[in-house]
Amino acid sequence: MTRKLLVVICFAVALVGAAFGSCSAPQNPIEAENCNPGTTGWEVGGLGDLTIQGFSTDISVNAGQTIYFKISTPATSYHVDIYRLGYYGGTGGRYI
Repeated sequence: MTRKLLVVICFAVALVGAAFGSCSAPQNPIEAENCNPGTTGWEVGGLGDLTIQGFSTDISVNAGQTIYFKISTPATSYHVDIYRLGYYGGTGGRYI
């Protein structure tokens, strides 16, 4: 049986300037990213699966940077799903 660990990564970004565009004409890459459709069904209820637990060694990374994970499980096979947090039309995250 393959175990699955959900890891949510919060990418740190800074907005510069007072001008904001729209999804039809984003003013910068951050606005363009936030216009992408979100992913539903990624939330973990309660403690999740107690047979697999983990976290990233950094709370955020920039695009292209390496991120490391600490994972504890007796399972011999598992995979990691990564989601970016954001509004994304109210879904709260997007599968990366």
